[in-house]
Order: sequence, then structure tokens, then C-alpha cells
Amino acid sequence: MSDDLQTWRAFWCTLILYIAVGVLVGWLWTVARGDHLPGLDKYRGVDGVSCCGDQDCQAAAIQVYALDIVQDRALVAVNGTLLELSAKAVHMSPSQDTYWCWKNGWVTDDGRAFWDTRPPEPPTAERTRCVFFSQGA
Repeated sequence: MSDDLQTWRAFWCTLILYIAVGVLVGWLWTVARGDHLPGLDKYRGVDGVSCCGDQDCQAAAIQVYALDIVQDRALVAVNGTLLELSAKAVHMSPSQDTYWCWKNGWVTDDGRAFWDTRPPEPPTAERTRCVFFSQGA
């Protein structure tokens, strides 16, 4: 076999390998990114951050008692815990499923910063990023 043919074959094999690795990495990135709540990625919380991160939303029993968009207040129960939230954090779910999304990182009133990926128990207004309620809630 000539050197030109071997070089050409090695080039194509390397190119195909790189493309295959790129496709695999892209697929793994999509899976790892956790599109576990499809359709909710377009929603934003009070701070303008996406409501749903990779692993900070879970199915929850959501009951909306009051929603006042003019005064930016909402009274919502998350898993039975009553919270007063900004109306900007309360969204109608595009499905019949209800979700609660919490903040992993937060700063307390005295300026201390915390990072915790576990959901607070019970839910708190300070750590709630968004809630999604169904039409029947």
C-alpha cells in the first residue's frame, strides 16, 4: 500500500473516531444535565435564574391559596408547609404534575453563605426558587 493511501486512511479513521467521541460526549452531557423536568427550563424565578437546575427540583404536593400578581405575593403550601412567596416564583405547570424547586446556595440575613444540594426539610421561603402548580390546585 502506498504512503499516500495509508495517510488518507489514517486521516479518515481519526476523523470518524473524533466525530464518534463528540457525539458520545454530547449525548452524555444531555443525559447528565438532567432534563428531568422537560418543558420547565424556560421558567425563571425571582432572581432571573432558571427555576430548575440539574437536581434541585422534585415532585411535591403544591396548593396555591392566594396569588396576587399586582402586589407580587403568593401564599402556597409545599408538602403541607405554608410559605409566603413572590408571585414571580409561582408558575402554572405545563403538565398536571406539580414541582418544588429549591436553591442550593443561599446567604443568610447576617451575611453567611451556605451551599447544600439537599432540599430543606421542611420547605422554606428563603430556599424556594419556584413552585409549579397544576390547574386543579
